Amino acid sequence: MKIRTITTGISLQSLQDRETIKQAADFNQQAKILFEKQGYEVQTTRIATNTWEEYLQDLSKIEIINEIQTLEQLCQSLNISFFNIGYASKPETIDIIPDINKNTSIIYCSSRIGDSETGINFENARESSKVIKRISQESENGYGNFRFCAWANCQPGIPFFPTAYHRGNTSFAISR
Repeated sequence: MKIRTITTGISLQSLQDRETIKQAADFNQQAKILFEKQGYEVQTTRIATNTWEEYLQDLSKIEIINEIQTLEQLCQSLNISFFNIGYASKPETIDIIPDINKNTSIIYCSSRIGDSETGINFENARESSKVIKRISQESENGYGNFRFCAWANCQPGIPFFPTAYHRGNTSFAISR
């Protein structure tokens, strides 16, 4: 039997919280080994965070991109191949996503365009459609859109990228 992914969710206060990222990477590796000893094939391990708007607030666009590039370098040094920085929920942060996508290779993110409580946010939906179009034009064969999605009414803890995001205490999810 195959396990498609083990996804660990963590909450970050800043990207300086490297220990939390390292602990999640270590947990994923240990979980993978444990499941493989039980006869399961584990295809990937992943980490998802709370919305990056929380831990990258008050930074300029250039500072955000630089911080995320530094995060990617940390992830690569820890053998992390899939890292989701959560979602953007405002047009001005959704607008930054193509630049994040263009300047990274293992960073995933999404935009929240609505939920059952507040309905569809048409500004976010419009901005997200611009992001999808721009990524399709700026990435080879449009493949950058495998690392971005616009979503509505998705709950935290979903193990599937690029929708995955986290809230609360550290947790993990398994998907087949």
